Amino acid sequence: ANRSGTTGAVKDHFKGTQLCKFFLAGACRRGEGCNFAHGVKAMKPPPDFSKTRLCEVFRSTKKCKNGAACSFAHSKDEMRTVAAAKRKQKAATNFAEAVKRDR
Repeated sequence: ANRSGTTGAVKDHFKGTQLCKFFLAGACRRGEGCNFAHGVKAMKPPPDFSKTRLCEVFRSTKKCKNGAACSFAHSKDEMRTVAAAKRKQKAATNFAEAVKRDR
């Protein structure tokens, strides 16, 4: 973990999902090492970690007010792996890049 407590793997999931405010002001000194997007076209979709963890409310009460719309899994069968979430993010990124190229 780094100073902020974020591991490199977690940071990689979010790299480029938000605009760099320093780049927008013409003051980013990190260049390729920056964890933020340098322009709208460089942005990636945020990762979808839905259903990768169990719903604590459902686990303890067997009820969840969000039902099927809950972003957490209500059973082990409903759970997705983080690898599956990463594949979905990669597919979304590839699609977004293709759309940008076609404009």
